Amino acid sequence: MGKRQQILFLVSIICTSLVAGGFFHSCRKESKTSGHLRLIVFSDIHYLAPGLMTKGKTFDRYQIASGRLAEASAPLWRIASSQILNYPEDIVLICGDLSNNGEKQSHVEFAQSLRELERAGKRVFVVPGNNDIQNPRAEAYRGDTLFPVPTVNKSEFVSIYAEFGYAEAIARDSSSLSYVTRINRHNWLIVLDLSQYDPATKLTKGVVKQETVDWIAQQLDKARKQKIRVIGMSHYGVVEHFDKQKNFFPTSLVEDHRSFANFLADKGVNILFTGHFHAMDITRFTSLNRNELFEVETGAMIASPFGFRRIDIEGSKVSVFTEKLPEDQRISSIENNPDSLYHKLMIKTCVSLLRRPPYSFNELLSELTAPVVAGAMIAHYKGDEKPNPSVEAIIRMLKSLNVKTDMEYLHSLYLDLPPGDNRVILELPEE
Repeated sequence: MGKRQQILFLVSIICTSLVAGGFFHSCRKESKTSGHLRLIVFSDIHYLAPGLMTKGKTFDRYQIASGRLAEASAPLWRIASSQILNYPEDIVLICGDLSNNGEKQSHVEFAQSLRELERAGKRVFVVPGNNDIQNPRAEAYRGDTLFPVPTVNKSEFVSIYAEFGYAEAIARDSSSLSYVTRINRHNWLIVLDLSQYDPATKLTKGVVKQETVDWIAQQLDKARKQKIRVIGMSHYGVVEHFDKQKNFFPTSLVEDHRSFANFLADKGVNILFTGHFHAMDITRFTSLNRNELFEVETGAMIASPFGFRRIDIEGSKVSVFTEKLPEDQRISSIENNPDSLYHKLMIKTCVSLLRRPPYSFNELLSELTAPVVAGAMIAHYKGDEKPNPSVEAIIRMLKSLNVKTDMEYLHSLYLDLPPGDNRVILELPEE
């Protein structure tokens, strides 16, 4: 064999090895949006450690006040975490409110379940929600009594969930629990902690500190220079999902949400996964500079429709599928139908809500109105909602009785903003 033939033979062997090892790439230029990603997205698990709960009057009052089917949180999560092992998606995002009310025991148990997912081959990333840290309502329920239990501070949260984003972060914000992690060589995940915890008022709200905005800008500028696509995750939403959402539900979105949405869109975040409002809903936002941001909100594990998202991102195309927990497993897990339980719970919650300011309805009026309000909320939670004639009837009745309270949000909940919510293909901008 001549020298030239030997060289060609050697080159042929090297190229064959590279192809077999998956390292041989075509010479075409890769775009920022190249790279195939498959994700599973959960939100608002509200996991309550079973050892902290026994049924009784106190626990029933808590579920009505919160509108959460807390009794089902642990069994439904067991079904969900087992179900996703059957899917090929290897990345799991959880958009906050991991625990019910920040109980340390709930966090520790939930983190252990996430370790089991990672041992099975999944990569899990979390962000804290408004209920997860320094929560003065961390309580255990024993029949007709309740008592406080330890919650967690920020450093304890990071310690408990270190394996699920924080330990592998390539950048962390010193002003919040936000971080950036590398999913693969084409994609980063920026995790935005937008929850402000105020021990003085015992209230939480969605706030973006200027220091965090500056940090986010630095990370997104780095990504743009390296032609990296950045996917966002937060607990709080930054985009309204129905008309005047911020007016009717002030704490449902981050403060100054429109400005922050403009900032993210213009900095190159085209898709943001969120939770908090417990709804399966997607909304398209266009910034003043004509840049688009899709906010994909995922519903709660303790609320109808008891589901999660499966996301397939290939190039600029994002396929979104909503999956529900199998009905037979849901029923057997709590020896009842959670859909029926949740519907009854939401009616009781709405009766309680309507009896208080700013509504202050009497008993009869609240009981007449509550099923319609509960129906509107559940319809929005399920996504792809359609207008409901009963809403018009209840609003006419309230007006005929000279009720001054504004109930126009019932219209808004049924008017689904584009695009669709549960089974849809989104087109991200090409770079």
